[in-house]
Amino acid sequence: MIDYRRAPENPHPQPVEDAVRAYRWLLDQGIEAGHVVTCGDSAGGGMCTSMVLQARDEGLPLPAGIMPLSPWYDMEGKGDAIDGNASVDVLVQREILMGMATTFLGEASPADPLANPLYADLAGLPPVLIQVGGDEALLDARRENLLAAVAGIGDRFGLACLDLAAGRFSVLAGDGAAAVRAARSNGGQIATLILPANMAWEDAESVAVSTAP
Repeated sequence: MIDYRRAPENPHPQPVEDAVRAYRWLLDQGIEAGHVVTCGDSAGGGMCTSMVLQARDEGLPLPAGIMPLSPWYDMEGKGDAIDGNASVDVLVQREILMGMATTFLGEASPADPLANPLYADLAGLPPVLIQVGGDEALLDARRENLLAAVAGIGDRFGLACLDLAAGRFSVLAGDGAAAVRAARSNGGQIATLILPANMAWEDAESVAVSTAP
């Protein structure tokens, strides 16, 4: 779990810089990049994506995969689900989301690719698996368009839209039957996308870089 600087005292891009610094530290300890998967929930889902974009731009070896849980990418509030799912998502509402975006961005543009990966050049990224609930305000048709934008990833990109109110089933996997079923069913997709063909799931020695929301 990365303890990174947070807004409003430390707005974007300082959190991304801290996440990349933590990743670089892991590499310096001798952890192989191929044994690392970045994972985060909500704002942390955006962070676990942005940090890999920044690591790529700095020429660092990239992790084995990126696994955002209900990631918050859209800093402009353009996603249809923000309003379309407003009646069923009691946690995320437009006014709250846009206020948080202003706080997070500071003076940065909402179209900054490291704040809003929907604008990023995604060439060269490792496999990506986005998990999101079908009733969430953060379910976004534009997010599905990442599939077409991920140059070089092709079938190593996945979007798991779950029949759950929230896609953050991994957090709830010990407390609810539906969350347990979702976690089990997605294990195979995670393995297919991220693990090398010659590595069995039980033999993986991955280090998860988790970014808090």
